Amino acid sequence: MTDPRAEAMRAAASGFEAIFVRLMLKSMREASLGGGLLDGDGSQSFRDMQDSTVADAVAKRGLLGFGRQIEAFVK
Repeated sequence: MTDPRAEAMRAAASGFEAIFVRLMLKSMREASLGGGLLDGDGSQSFRDMQDSTVADAVAKRGLLGFGRQIEAFVK
């Protein structure tokens, strides 16, 4: 049986990591050197959805380790 508080902390830490990765990807896209041929509102929306999916996947797997660090700090 798992501790509900530990599960809630893990979910919150993972959510924070996902938010951080989204912001990092957004900053990287804004820092690009120029527009592409297919840049438009539709492709921007697609990139935002793609970045969100990538950020969620990175956070879920704990690839950057921010979630684990947050959990360790709070304990």
